[in-house]
Amino acid sequence: MLMEEHLDSIARTITEECGKTYNESVGEMRRAIENVEVACGIPSLMQGVNNEDIAPGIDEHMIRQPLGVVAAITPFNFPGMIPFWFCRMAWRRGIAFY
Repeated sequence: MLMEEHLDSIARTITEECGKTYNESVGEMRRAIENVEVACGIPSLMQGVNNEDIAPGIDEHMIRQPLGVVAAITPFNFPGMIPFWFCRMAWRRGIAFY
């Protein structure tokens, strides 16, 4: 994964730009990578579900569809991790992120 390959340079950038220690920046980016991995598994969770005969003569059909646009104002003290909580989930669900 590209984020793993460039973990050192991303962490150094966070350290230089935001004043975090290098170890904190690495830990933050590790959490961001975990969020990306979870988001990559979202398509299997987005599948619809059909339940037949949940009551006499009633079938249930659930279809998951994108909702729309999302925006996030993230805190300055976690510049790498928190945006990935929002951005990756929005991208995987087909929502435009601006």
